[in-house]
Amino acid sequence: MNIIFYSKHIKKNNCLGIDALKFLIKNTNINITCIVKDKDLLYNFCVTNNISVYHNINLIDTTPIDLIVSYGWGSLIPSNILNQSRLGGINFHPAPLPYWRGMGGVFNYALYENITEWGCSAHFIDTQFDTGDIIKTNKFSIQDINSVYSLTKLSHNKLLLLFKEVMPLFIENRSIPRIKQSTGRYISKVDLDRLREVHTTDSAAEINKKIESCFCPPHHGAYITINGIQYSIINSEILNRIKLE
Repeated sequence: MNIIFYSKHIKKNNCLGIDALKFLIKNTNINITCIVKDKDLLYNFCVTNNISVYHNINLIDTTPIDLIVSYGWGSLIPSNILNQSRLGGINFHPAPLPYWRGMGGVFNYALYENITEWGCSAHFIDTQFDTGDIIKTNKFSIQDINSVYSLTKLSHNKLLLLFKEVMPLFIENRSIPRIKQSTGRYISKVDLDRLREVHTTDSAAEINKKIESCFCPPHHGAYITINGIQYSIINSEILNRIKLE
């Protein structure tokens, strides 16, 4: 099976691209071409393990493509490549579909809205973000999660487990579920910026919700604008939490 693997590997367990790739290369019947945007840890792993790796997302290989896999990839797969794949393409999304599409701030909004159950999804790729037929969604409790970092880490750990469940369906030529998505919700970076902004008219409770749901260093969290300048804000609860850590 010839697989084109679009992925990345970020430190602090945000995206476990190397671990997903390690799972794939255990199968000797798979030929993998890896596409990365930067010379990150995943790129170095590919070079060390003699895996073909490219930076060009528009790669068109002369070798027939059996499957395209997107794991932590933030861009749409070009349709001219997707159409060449015998089995199409699948994406692994660290949030439950269809209600939590996008990556601009799904974790932030989940905390802001006090969501207690979360999930991760595997779905077929189409021409839009996170709208293709769902293969599988695994749900799990997040009622004890209180930070974006913790939710991100847990979601990506669960996503890796889902990856190991779904990929054998394709590798072993088993039956693949396809569930049409209902009307969903897309969270964009614009939505996240809107959530991050604190207004002088916000209540103390609202301000604290924004601070708590948007605090994720080194990324900018909640902010207030004064005379056209943005100032990051934090509360004592987070400061005390940092001291304990």
